[in-house]
Amino acid sequence: MRRLLSIVLALVMALGTLATALAEEQPVVNNQEVYEMYLAAEDNTLPFCQPGEITLTIYTELDEYAANFMQSYEEHPIIQKVEELTGLTLKFIHPPTGDDGTFFNMTIASGDYPDIFLTTKFNEIYPGGIQGAVQDNVLTDNDALIRQYAKNFLYYMSIADKNTYRNTADDNGKLTLGTPFACEFIRGINNMGFIARKDILDQYSLDIPKTIDELTNVLRVLKENGIEVPMALGTLDNYRYGDSNFLSGAFGVTMNGYQVDAEGKVFYSRANDGYKAYLQQMSAWYQEGLIDRDFVNRDVKDALKMFYNDRTAFCVIGNWQTTEIVTLGKAENPDFEIYPVRVPRLTDPEEPYHLGNPLAEGGVGDMLISSTCKNPVAAVKLLDYLYDMELAQLAYWGVGELENGTSTYVINAEGLHEYGDAIVGDPNWPYETIRHKYTLQIFQRQLLEEPERFEYSEPICQTCWDEWGYKTDRDGRLPESVSRTVEEDTVFTRNQVEIETYSDEMIYKFITGSISIEEQWDSFVATMYDMGLAANEQIQQAAYERWLLR
Repeated sequence: MRRLLSIVLALVMALGTLATALAEEQPVVNNQEVYEMYLAAEDNTLPFCQPGEITLTIYTELDEYAANFMQSYEEHPIIQKVEELTGLTLKFIHPPTGDDGTFFNMTIASGDYPDIFLTTKFNEIYPGGIQGAVQDNVLTDNDALIRQYAKNFLYYMSIADKNTYRNTADDNGKLTLGTPFACEFIRGINNMGFIARKDILDQYSLDIPKTIDELTNVLRVLKENGIEVPMALGTLDNYRYGDSNFLSGAFGVTMNGYQVDAEGKVFYSRANDGYKAYLQQMSAWYQEGLIDRDFVNRDVKDALKMFYNDRTAFCVIGNWQTTEIVTLGKAENPDFEIYPVRVPRLTDPEEPYHLGNPLAEGGVGDMLISSTCKNPVAAVKLLDYLYDMELAQLAYWGVGELENGTSTYVINAEGLHEYGDAIVGDPNWPYETIRHKYTLQIFQRQLLEEPERFEYSEPICQTCWDEWGYKTDRDGRLPESVSRTVEEDTVFTRNQVEIETYSDEMIYKFITGSISIEEQWDSFVATMYDMGLAANEQIQQAAYERWLLR
């Protein structure tokens, strides 16, 4: 009897342990509707076809770092591995780096579409956006394909917080693929901003500035002491400036875009009086020689070169560049030291800042299947495969052992990944550049904690997050996932192209002093309204109010 009781007790305990383990493995579902879609979707299993049976053509920009090593992603070892795993043959069409839309528009006008577009251009410049392209028979109905075949994507969407779905689906509940799912380690970070040459500031007993007046004083002292360009800039359309709004944020405006005020009213930043004050400050700095007089002919790479060789003390970066900047800077000068600079406040350094860009999940996708794709099921399964954790590891760490005896990664004594000698042991290329030869950022749709911790392991990287994100949120920015109707977007895009072309030109003239801000500001604003700005603000207001109801 005791033996039987012991067996029964052991069985009960084992079942209890199993039940606990199963309970721990069950996902926390935050969106039951999407979870039901996930359960109904077809399993996404490999391979998708026999080797060479299906060819898919993908339109995507070739990363500027990867372009050092290859003419096309077809040469990338990860693409070759994915072909092996899926059975697919993948071909690529690469627009010129930084395409302003000309190549994209030519591709659309040709009628000869790739099978897959990996681009934000449909949201940015196509009349009617994604749904307009569906109506025009340029894109197929991606939502229908996602609901039936994108099992990995639907699973992770169902366990993400509800705001992720809110920011991904449009007003009609239509889904697109492409949104990345972030790990906790990087969620909420502000990943771009300005840095200072702390060693140069220390020479003149200067503190890191926190207000506009402090920044102006620092720039003046540097100028007086022979620093050629106290603050180096490139053309102001670079996304790093618009992400942080370091230059304009103190005046309550973004570099370019639609905003929401405290009462929920939408307005265009460049028509706001705060933008006038920002331009006046920029023009004053320009006239004193405190910012680069030739910034209209430079880019962020040019500014970084000046930063390395002591010609400037400030420039804008993305935090993924930080480790490389420190390495290269110390190679030039052992005393080289950097420190991140908060977005300066107008007067009170403790004032909350509402125009940052903390990393959040969700957003209108940039992975879209064309109407002419002969194998749309294979296409959506390929894109959904990017959300598979095994592929996510491959995209981050590379294929491992290479034919030349080096490796893209190793497993250390603690059982964790580290980049191998192929990436961290190459004497000819810095880490930030060489890793793009072996890892594939366009396929990183699961932002994994292990590689992200490796990427930002240096303490200075996390100091950047702390300073750039100080008392910062994005409450004043119009949500990027607002969606316009096809009719609205056709009007909006036509107007906005004209407004931005005109205002881009005028802003440089205002800053350089070729035209007077005081004399021409009212005319500048009136001209934008003549171009349809009032209609665009009304369209964005309506889109925002629909977004609030999602």
